[in-house]
Amino acid sequence: KLHAELDPTKFEIVGISIDTDKSKWLKAIEKDKINFPQFIDPNGNGVSIPSGHYVPEKKALTFTVKHLSQFGVGYNPLSFTDVKFDRTDQEAISFITARGIATGTGKGRFNPDGKLTRGQCLVMLMKAYGVEANVTAGENFLDAGNTYYTPYLMAGKQLGIASGVGNNRFAPEQLLTRADLYSFLYKTLKVLEALPEDSDMIDLKSIPNPKGIATRGEMAELLYQLLAR
Repeated sequence: KLHAELDPTKFEIVGISIDTDKSKWLKAIEKDKINFPQFIDPNGNGVSIPSGHYVPEKKALTFTVKHLSQFGVGYNPLSFTDVKFDRTDQEAISFITARGIATGTGKGRFNPDGKLTRGQCLVMLMKAYGVEANVTAGENFLDAGNTYYTPYLMAGKQLGIASGVGNNRFAPEQLLTRADLYSFLYKTLKVLEALPEDSDMIDLKSIPNPKGIATRGEMAELLYQLLAR
């Protein structure tokens, strides 16, 4: 499938290997629904592929990559004390945290009802679509600071993903309304050429209470809908 999706004139598949004892990962896939493909880096570590997900109808994992590598199935079940199984966003939060797209806020909590900032949104979005942070020196926003989102702002600025609010500032701590969030998603995915075919998924007209502040849980649900569709 990978060979068919990419340009077959540029490479040749010389071998494929898979764990013959598939009972373990099949059980995890069907029970927990949070398994995902990983590629194996030169040090032998598994690196998550955020777009990867299991398609029950096809009984197959699907994912998109920009390189060839060794691949395997990752199993990284995470749970949070403030994300109960009866929450509508529980599956989405499990999906994005298992893939390293988002992390908890400490002490075993995810804070799904916490208000979403522009900085948090950009970092999650870039991680979800495999855009690496820039850890080298380069031009950045004046208010990028020196924190977790600093290298992501730098990469986003250089790639044209992160548009500021004026005067070379990004306002990473500014809260996002739901309308702002959808607009932010649309503009960023357009630059990344990753807009979904079903544009209604991020249609501003479909937003409930657009002037309300978006939450971390809502961001998780949006990314889940975009990546696992």
